[in-house]
Amino acid sequence: KTYIGLHHSDYGGGMPQLALIDHWHKGRGFNRSLMGYYVGYGFVIEKSGQVIQTRTEEEENCQSNQKTQRKKWGKIDFNKVGIGICLAGDFSKEDPTDAQVTSLARLIFDLQERHGIPDDNVLLHCEMKDTSCPVKDLRALAFGQRKKFLQQELDQSINALRWAKADRHAML
Repeated sequence: KTYIGLHHSDYGGGMPQLALIDHWHKGRGFNRSLMGYYVGYGFVIEKSGQVIQTRTEEEENCQSNQKTQRKKWGKIDFNKVGIGICLAGDFSKEDPTDAQVTSLARLIFDLQERHGIPDDNVLLHCEMKDTSCPVKDLRALAFGQRKKFLQQELDQSINALRWAKADRHAML
């Protein structure tokens, strides 16, 4: 896979939404995945931050109902070359939860590492077709969170080096 597509469910209810999305997508005629879901995305992130994989990464997604012609990318069938991630919630009325943003950042980073997907190929649904989905810039939120993770790791490494240096001097 060479792209990641970011979506929101466009439903603001507080309950877990996987079953609801599965029901909606079954009604739209989406094929059943090898994992047993009709959900068109590869992953759903609930408001709690729980990540549920709904399609194998090799399977075709059902995240964009048209081949998209964009000057930047040419004509691309994002269902074939993309992995869709849907966050539960209606982001025209609410923000994603901190837990969702944290899970999204980790999932994007993991998928990018395993598939060699560059940052420029992490797209909002509205960049794949004419829609307002996902309303919020989930990419910017996830990349901002990833930057925090990397800074925390760097700070921890620096502190470990300082302690090692202090221990070495104490031994002398």
